Amino acid sequence: MNKRRDNLIEFLYHTYTTVKNFFLPLLAFAVSMIGERNQYTPYVKTGFYILVGFIIIFSFLKWYNKTYEINQDVIKISEGVFSKRFRDVPLNRVKSITTSDSLLKRIFYISNLSLELIGGGEIRFVLTDKDISNIKRNIFKDIKVSTMTKPARQFGLKEYFLMSFTNRGAFLGACSLALTFFSFAFHQYGKFTGEETEQSGLESINSLSKLISDPSVIGTLLLIQILFVLTVAIIAYILMYPLLFLTYGNFHLSSNDKGIHVEYGLLNKKKFHIPKQQIRSLRIIEPIVLKWFGYAQIKVDNIGFGGNRSAAIMVSPIIRKDRVDTLLKEHLQQFQIQPLCYKPVKSSAINYMLSRTLKLKYILVVIVLSLLSMYALYLTALMPVLLFLGFLRWKYSALNFNSDYLTVRYVKGLSVVTLITHKKYVETTTTVQTLFMKGKQMSHYEVALYSEHLHEIYSVRYLSDKKKKAFLNYVLQNTLNGKRRR
Repeated sequence: MNKRRDNLIEFLYHTYTTVKNFFLPLLAFAVSMIGERNQYTPYVKTGFYILVGFIIIFSFLKWYNKTYEINQDVIKISEGVFSKRFRDVPLNRVKSITTSDSLLKRIFYISNLSLELIGGGEIRFVLTDKDISNIKRNIFKDIKVSTMTKPARQFGLKEYFLMSFTNRGAFLGACSLALTFFSFAFHQYGKFTGEETEQSGLESINSLSKLISDPSVIGTLLLIQILFVLTVAIIAYILMYPLLFLTYGNFHLSSNDKGIHVEYGLLNKKKFHIPKQQIRSLRIIEPIVLKWFGYAQIKVDNIGFGGNRSAAIMVSPIIRKDRVDTLLKEHLQQFQIQPLCYKPVKSSAINYMLSRTLKLKYILVVIVLSLLSMYALYLTALMPVLLFLGFLRWKYSALNFNSDYLTVRYVKGLSVVTLITHKKYVETTTTVQTLFMKGKQMSHYEVALYSEHLHEIYSVRYLSDKKKKAFLNYVLQNTLNGKRRR
């Protein structure tokens, strides 16, 4: 392949998204703070135009200086504006391929081609759909997957409703739209009634701070704030349905002997090609709302996955719990759901509950804030919530290990996560026992997995010592068995 650059649309798209997502909100915030008719407003706008001009020039140079060649055995990349950087990446270091696009790019038949590397890192190109198809067919033959024959899965209204409680990004986006709607509505109402204020944002904040200092209106202001937050939340949840539909619409999942293929999205389409031999772990995630209705989410971890990307790739954003076995048999035959035999002893429930509630950092935060304002003591009302979270950790924490898999179940936030990992990806096993625990014959069990992270460790606390020796020898047994086979 000859030396080439990303499609010219990438330069325009990068400039547009940078201005829209970063500089335009800064301009709006600055003008709202100082007022539209302030004497400094023209200088703020002039500075904004200068920054936009700089971004246009920088984006063009970044696009122009990035060149690459994709050959049969190596990818040669040259990039940089103020300093040049050259990279040669062997093709055998590519572990998975991801393609994605947006509505603007789809109009011009171009997509993002992302190559994830073994050991971390990602290379991204912007090419025409035809070029991407040729590269997949002629160069990345081993990562190719079969053509999908199953129709796209369409989620129902109930499933979109449940997903609305699990997608934080969509909720924040919907809240932003709801607040924009309220801002526009209040502005138009002020114009219609003739009560539009010319106060800047800083002047409004000063007026509000003076109003709050009056104890007689604090209750009324608090009630208004609660009603406003509830109204925004309700409108945000209504807006989430179209956002989730655009995010997960036309969901495809297919596989063959070598890998699995995931594709979803209407406006910003995402495609993931994952070789099965590169899949390290399977995660069955049950947010508490989904768990109540018998649903779960499924993700897979690639070998050496890192938090700088998507952490884990979504295989199913929502699925009935009784359908998980079927999905594994159809697409992820290398994994099986394991019974969780080892759970914390019953007497440790109080330890789980109090360890989260009585953390020193929480106590210090309440003490420091209470010195500033007595209203901070209301934070102690969160104690029942912390006790409940500790109870959930005790109830759902569990462990199991055998000759094929190590399974850990833990609670993260308000979600129950079951992590199933192949034994060969277990790095170390550790037990921790205090003097108090020794008398009761129980320990904390910890397992470290091979990962890009410096430490990726999972633990289950207050387990019986009955399996302590077998757990400590878990990795050693795997090594000894490998030597015997030789």
